[in-house]
Amino acid sequence: MLPEQGGRSAGRKAPEKASERLRRLLTVVPYLVRNQGTKVADAAELFGMSEAELLADLDLLFVSGLPPYGPGDLIDVDIQEGRIWIGMADYFGRPLGLTRSEALAIYLRGTGLAGAPGLEEAPALSSALGRLADALGPEALGGLPDRVGSTQDGRTPDTLGELRRAHPVVSGSGSSTTRPRGPRRPNVRSTPRRSSSPSATGT
Repeated sequence: MLPEQGGRSAGRKAPEKASERLRRLLTVVPYLVRNQGTKVADAAELFGMSEAELLADLDLLFVSGLPPYGPGDLIDVDIQEGRIWIGMADYFGRPLGLTRSEALAIYLRGTGLAGAPGLEEAPALSSALGRLADALGPEALGGLPDRVGSTQDGRTPDTLGELRRAHPVVSGSGSSTTRPRGPRRPNVRSTPRRSSSPSATGT
């Protein structure tokens, strides 16, 4: 009797971590927002998951949104004839807004990584750093790249400590917002299809 129980336990799939599911949603949802009407089967194949797993993930969106988490603030998912439409999620289709201190911190860490072994030639990283530098401007950067922009002895510098010493804005509130320049993303439909307006607490 005990061996059978052990066999069933061994064959049972381990529960998926919430962090893994969240990471997958943060990849899937922006794609679906930009590609309204994608087939369920195509999306599942694209992201390497079963249709049942995809639909279970999309069910979570009904309790996700922005404060005050009323029916009009929650993400809406409409699946008709095997195709997916997502509404009330425009923020997934917009470039991420960063405070100046956040942008400086990311620039510092990225510049440090750029000098690490194996990353000497990383075009994506170099491009991102260039766009951050353009958005921040020379006045914001000052002498930051020369002071803390490279690794020493193969180690990345203490980002926050070095940044505070190199740039005083990090010690403040950093209330200004920086949006790196780049190509605009397609707009989401202004009148999304709605099948229901659930009422629940947001994540």
